[in-house]
Amino acid sequence: MTWPKPGKATADLVKTEASSGRRPVRQLRAGTLPVTLASAQGASEKKEPTPDKVVVETLDRSAADKANVEGVLLKISPQGRATSGGDIEFELDYSGFRYAYGGDWASRLTLVQLPGCAITDPGNDKCRARVPLKEVNNDVDAGKLKAKVTLPSSSDGKEAHAGGAALRSAMAAPMLLAATAAVSGSSGDYKATSMSPSGSWEAGGAAGGFTWSYPMTPPKVPGGLEPKLDLSYSSQAVDGRTAATNNQANWVGDGWSLSENFIERRYKSCIDDMKDGNNKAKNGDQCWGTDNATISLNGVTNELVKDDKTGAWKLKHDDGTRVERLTDLDRGNGDNDGEYWRVTAPDGTQYHFGYH
Repeated sequence: MTWPKPGKATADLVKTEASSGRRPVRQLRAGTLPVTLASAQGASEKKEPTPDKVVVETLDRSAADKANVEGVLLKISPQGRATSGGDIEFELDYSGFRYAYGGDWASRLTLVQLPGCAITDPGNDKCRARVPLKEVNNDVDAGKLKAKVTLPSSSDGKEAHAGGAALRSAMAAPMLLAATAAVSGSSGDYKATSMSPSGSWEAGGAAGGFTWSYPMTPPKVPGGLEPKLDLSYSSQAVDGRTAATNNQANWVGDGWSLSENFIERRYKSCIDDMKDGNNKAKNGDQCWGTDNATISLNGVTNELVKDDKTGAWKLKHDDGTRVERLTDLDRGNGDNDGEYWRVTAPDGTQYHFGYH
């Protein structure tokens, strides 16, 4: 896996020939960068494309981290005769870093526009705005991301457009684009897992539930590292649902699951927290109560208990599983202190939650 090296290149989108005059260039590689450009009017050679030249710059990983971008950060600006911007066809070859992250990251890649201050002032709310480009085509097989980009004016740089939307006050030329993953793509939906507090249920000492499972055999891999998968049904999965929970059936069906693993915290209503001086809470707001967590892993739900003296975490029904809550400011996972969890099962298998 190789991230694009920082670099800068100028692409001439117009050729001047003695016989035919000014002609648009259909496709042009921007120097050694994995970027290909073309005039959006290239299909009609009688029209003069705008702009004449485009400067493309790929930024280094530190700039992408500052802007909280898990992908590639680029700057694009017009030069030459055009002073009012113009449309270009933009193509990014991501085949060299398509496996940078898991979860079919490449299949969810898209292009978004960021304010120019996203790097210099990432803590500002206005500087964290992201506007998705409308006409984006992700060719997963070829490893290429294509889009029509409307460049900002090269005269004042006060306004830039991304797919028809505009960012004015926080945006300055050149245009800042990020190739980053959306929550869904051609391989599935990777939004936050729907969680329910009814992971386990008992009444009167007898569970009284009916369970059933259907094994799914994955392809064999060297070393016997293939995952163990099965479709599981539990009649108790719907017993704890109330009007306060998300009760939509998942893709398998009501009562069914395919090992949905997660760690979640419970919060208390801010209305109940008024004694601590929180007098600005509104109905429905949730506030931090105590340091708690619940884990659902491989079909088993367990409460995590923290040792107040050592700070260590253990399963309430401890089976030897090692639980670590870690922080890493360089993790770049979107958390304020890069918090994530590492769970090591008794057989040595490690699971990461919130790692990316």
